[in-house]
Amino acid sequence: MRNVILFFLVAGTGVFQVLAAGGGSQIQPGDEIAEPDELEDYEDVYVTYPKASGKPSGTGGNDRDSSPPRRTIRLWPNGVVKYKISPSLQSDNPDKVAKLKALMNDLTKKTCVRFEVAKASDISYVSIIPGLKCSSMTGKQEGVSTLMLSVAKCFDNASLARGLMRNLGFTYESNRADRDQYITINWDNVAESNKAKFNKLSAEDYPVTDMPYDFGSVTHYPKNIWAKNKGTWTVKAKNPRDSSVRLGNTRGFSEGDIAKIKKLYKCR
Repeated sequence: MRNVILFFLVAGTGVFQVLAAGGGSQIQPGDEIAEPDELEDYEDVYVTYPKASGKPSGTGGNDRDSSPPRRTIRLWPNGVVKYKISPSLQSDNPDKVAKLKALMNDLTKKTCVRFEVAKASDISYVSIIPGLKCSSMTGKQEGVSTLMLSVAKCFDNASLARGLMRNLGFTYESNRADRDQYITINWDNVAESNKAKFNKLSAEDYPVTDMPYDFGSVTHYPKNIWAKNKGTWTVKAKNPRDSSVRLGNTRGFSEGDIAKIKKLYKCR
């Protein structure tokens, strides 16, 4: 009999746990899990607070009432991101881990952000593990947060860069409050279950909206993301002069991404 894999977030911990049901050995955190046929990109995972009460309301921030919950995003003090890499990821995929560290080093050279291996005394750090898909907590958490990277799907430069930007506190460029000035969403080509992924953030919840809109950001949705019909666009530039601009990129951090990180972390 085939084992059933259960993957869930333990409330209040920011830590994903993995269990196996139906017999067999228990899957340990950090073990590689079989890939589903379809993989989503980085999910929005963060604690949200209603504007009135100030009490936690869950993760995701996709409530569609007239007063959407406020995101609570904490920055890393002094721009120092503490992290631990899963031992199994390091031993089984040293080349991929080297690629991740090279991207961290590149970001350190271009900004004031630094990445340091967490010590035993560190309570808050990013646990980097292999798993089902690309998934990351947004910003610094109180305790352990998770950057999950599918070995098969998440080690290209763009996916790694998106994961690091999520850890630093950024979400998608195409969710900015002012995005309707720059792009058009083809809602008819987006399944109802995916429409929340296009929700706009308030200006207060996206800390660098006063920076130029970056079509080429590694966090920008590409033209046919979440499309019901992949032959038809879901996102396109609104101004005809920008029609030839590629949305998103596969190389990694754009110049705009670097500028936003430097502004958010007050780099000199």
